[in-house]
Amino acid sequence: MLIGRGYRPPPAPAARTGALTGCALLLDLLVRHELHCFRYARNRLGRPGAGPMDRWNHAVNPALDLVGAYATRRAAQAFLAAVDRVGDTTTRSLLAQVFQLFVLQHLAPYAGLLLADGHLTAEAVRDLAPAVDRVSAALAPHALTLVEAFAVPDAILQAPIATDGYDAAYDDPAGPWRPTPAG
Repeated sequence: MLIGRGYRPPPAPAARTGALTGCALLLDLLVRHELHCFRYARNRLGRPGAGPMDRWNHAVNPALDLVGAYATRRAAQAFLAAVDRVGDTTTRSLLAQVFQLFVLQHLAPYAGLLLADGHLTAEAVRDLAPAVDRVSAALAPHALTLVEAFAVPDAILQAPIATDGYDAAYDDPAGPWRPTPAG
């Protein structure tokens, strides 16, 4: 990605303002974050070093951040494209809220960078946590419907972590995650 093989950074979106509930604005913020990660990783790769490995060591963590930002943006774009194909307006609205929650939670750790780069206002940064709370509260009554719609297998829902006695399940000395004695 850093040397231009198979990856081209997305074009910078036009400046946009509005509430943190607008799907287009949220997607633009994901693009801006990805571009920041790209520039930072490229700059780190270009730092002088004792050799190629030393330069790579400077860039490896920012490069991994870029991969995460890219994957998040692509997943968000794919999700929005799927939402656009939904005919029922109520379902489409509910899925848009799922998108909003996903993006807001993803961007929250990067709010300072987005503020420093002029892509968020101080007011928007202060509203991030309340926006997550508002969207979560709006989605809460639909939680079971969403679980059913996403067809999460019952086996996953019955994982020990989803039960009241999950701590005992993970304390099991015969659990499959425990190393077996060499024999």
